[in-house]
Amino acid sequence: MILIKTIVRNYYKQNVGFYLLIFMLAFGFMKGPDHKRLILSILQAPYMLVYVTIAWIFHILKTNFFFRQNLTDSRNLFLKDLILAKPSFLISELLSAQIAFNQPFLFYAVAMVILGFASNLILPAVFIIIIQIALILIPAVHLYFEIKRTDEPQASIFSLNWLPRLPQHLWFVSYLFRKQPMLILSLKFFSWCTIFGAAQLFPTDDYDFRLLNLGIWILSLGQFVLGQEYYRYFVRNVFFEKNLPISTNKRLSSLLLLSLILSIPEFYLISVNWCPLISIADWLSAYLYFLSLQTFWIIFQFKVTHPDDKTDLRVFTALGLIFFLIMFKVNLALVGVVFLIWAYLIYNSRYQNSESF
Repeated sequence: MILIKTIVRNYYKQNVGFYLLIFMLAFGFMKGPDHKRLILSILQAPYMLVYVTIAWIFHILKTNFFFRQNLTDSRNLFLKDLILAKPSFLISELLSAQIAFNQPFLFYAVAMVILGFASNLILPAVFIIIIQIALILIPAVHLYFEIKRTDEPQASIFSLNWLPRLPQHLWFVSYLFRKQPMLILSLKFFSWCTIFGAAQLFPTDDYDFRLLNLGIWILSLGQFVLGQEYYRYFVRNVFFEKNLPISTNKRLSSLLLLSLILSIPEFYLISVNWCPLISIADWLSAYLYFLSLQTFWIIFQFKVTHPDDKTDLRVFTALGLIFFLIMFKVNLALVGVVFLIWAYLIYNSRYQNSESF
């Protein structure tokens, strides 16, 4: 259980917002019969089963990259001693860790297998069993060799060393692609799925711009994990900036510009997919809301990571109320302005009190 208590627990701690969002989408908006119909549709269509398998593999790559990154972290140097343990003990640890990593989709896969056998869809059910075994054994074997070579330098395939010296506004972007490529890629993939999916659903019934606003609302919730990663980057890489004579307004302007750069893919996706469906004012309002919430999540971490503070439940209550504001056709840009003001108050009061770890 050593790996579970160190690396696996740290993984879920860092990605709790993302998985809570997935859980809310999967079980908050869908009921039991909906999941049954979805599973039967997947089992009866080979191409859909392939898509699901690709999603599982994508999750494996994300967790595998996280494991390798944390294995070389200075706080986890003691894990190198695992290679001195009995092979059976190390293999047991790795298999347990991989099963824990796979839990977000493993239980759903078990439900698919049970329903497959119950519905006489034997071949797809057997295929899922084989895939699940492979998605546990293959990554575990790979991680075994990673532990054996922890003394060797770890090079990232996403290295940006070939680029000229980057301006300060791109430092965090470079950090994401070097240190957390699966995080940024999964977030952008989630953005594409949400924006494109809402656009495809829009013409199927008598919907108005509120459907697309709900998509942006869901998308903005997923940016919480990006804010968490920014705070880790801040305290570990640029904490010295606190001692520089830079005004609060200039610091906030830099964060807003950073958020603007990070949201370029969302701006493009919203423009391409939603412009033909709603007015320019509506899609621009939706984008400005997303930009504001992304900036808010980055700044919000200066509050929740403060040693004398806990996560402010008022924020999540406010985010829940936004759902009802959307249904009453309240302009999302105005909501975004409120969150920007809130972010300013948090940053102004907590920035100088932020602590390294």
